[in-house]
Amino acid sequence: MSNELETKIDAVSSGIVAANASEVDRSGLFPQASIDALREAGLLGLISAQDVGGMGEGPRSAGLVVERLARECGSTAMVMCMHYTAAAVIEAAGVPGTFIRIDAVEPPYSAP
Repeated sequence: MSNELETKIDAVSSGIVAANASEVDRSGLFPQASIDALREAGLLGLISAQDVGGMGEGPRSAGLVVERLARECGSTAMVMCMHYTAAAVIEAAGVPGTFIRIDAVEPPYSAP
């Protein structure tokens, strides 16, 4: 993982993720602001192939991101862990030709 990527992860983690962690825990709400910040930083596509708009990193990088997030917000870390796991399975076992570019669509979730 590059220093630039580590800096980006640290900035998001120590910024918006840390700022929202207490409220997420207290309210039990989905950490929408944190996931949005991670998406804007390109980190939802961390392990996705570059030809679908991802960064092409591997599971070790995903583990480092989840570990860093967990220092600030366990809920955000768990969401990202599940996201990376699902993305890896879909890319490994999905039907070829059904993938779309990550940056071509908005996420299917929204804050209440």
